Amino acid sequence: ARKEAIGVQSPTISVTTCTGAAVTCSDGGETTLQGTGSMEFELPHVGTWTVTASLNGESVSQEVEVGGGLLYEVDLMITSGIAVTTQPTKTTYFIGENFNPAGMVVTAHYNDGSSAAVTGYTYSPTGALSQGTTAITVSYSEGGVTKTDTQAITVTTISNTLNSNSWATIKAVSDAG
Repeated sequence: ARKEAIGVQSPTISVTTCTGAAVTCSDGGETTLQGTGSMEFELPHVGTWTVTASLNGESVSQEVEVGGGLLYEVDLMITSGIAVTTQPTKTTYFIGENFNPAGMVVTAHYNDGSSAAVTGYTYSPTGALSQGTTAITVSYSEGGVTKTDTQAITVTTISNTLNSNSWATIKAVSDAG
């Protein structure tokens, strides 16, 4: 009687990366699998695998603990830069207000020439804005690579003496409630 393994699958790492990127998947020992672009690696065994994508002199890596699961997804897009492509709804603040990113769109540009609007970015400062603050720094990380951009803002001082404020400042304070 012949025994056959029916329906037995090897664990697979599915890699999303830039078009044309060189991709390797290594167990740190004897086995290194290679490919190009977004692809899947069928693994010969479980354990710790390091997946690396390289394009135009930049590379990103991620370590994957492969155990009992069958599919492990890895995002290794190589970010060449980011840009605030739509300004936030509010860009003028009074001292003590916090920056509000509502309406702001951040776009990541990748080494293969593609781009995509992204979420998961951070910004600083995050607390109360102070006099002299003229920009917010926006940061986005993907595949261990962090890129930044700035968003210009205006921070206005409110005078405690009513007649020292411009009509525009008085109206803005009134409208803000």
